[in-house]
Amino acid sequence: VTQERALELARQQVAVEVSQAFYQVLQQRMLLAVAQQSLERSETLRRASEARLQVGLVSKLDVFRAQLQASQTRETMVRSEAALQDALERFRTLLGRAPGEPIEPESTRLPEQVPDDAEPLALLVERALERRLELHETRDQVDDARRSASLAGQNLLPQLDVNLGVTRTGLGPSFEPQLNTGTATHS
Repeated sequence: VTQERALELARQQVAVEVSQAFYQVLQQRMLLAVAQQSLERSETLRRASEARLQVGLVSKLDVFRAQLQASQTRETMVRSEAALQDALERFRTLLGRAPGEPIEPESTRLPEQVPDDAEPLALLVERALERRLELHETRDQVDDARRSASLAGQNLLPQLDVNLGVTRTGLGPSFEPQLNTGTATHS
């Protein structure tokens, strides 16, 4: 039973990890899109600063700031691309595929608002306490520990042996006359 529970827990854990990897890929895609938009804005600001410098509206320091911001944004975008690739590799590995295999989650738009039709928390907690395999396993381990403690307590009691021996002495064809020693007759 313990091994079957462990197998089921492993299956559940893999399902949770695949779900996490799926949502991690979606998150990294969104972060990459934000980084790309930010890079476009930074490049636009840099070009505008350089153009203003040529006509004398800004100083060279403003241009350097715009260039620094653009390079930092490029770095953020590169990190976002790397994080997306890492998330895709993890997702593929969890699915038992090669990290470079061209399998990836479909682009999905997550809902802005989650419907508020969830069950009450107390009911969800009660259901979890009834169904969670690791809790069943822990309860069984507690029961085993109680049985072991009870057995250990019994082993602490003094040993009490009763020996009964019957020996045949005297005359007669059976044990019956021997048991009635006070009424035995001789012929």
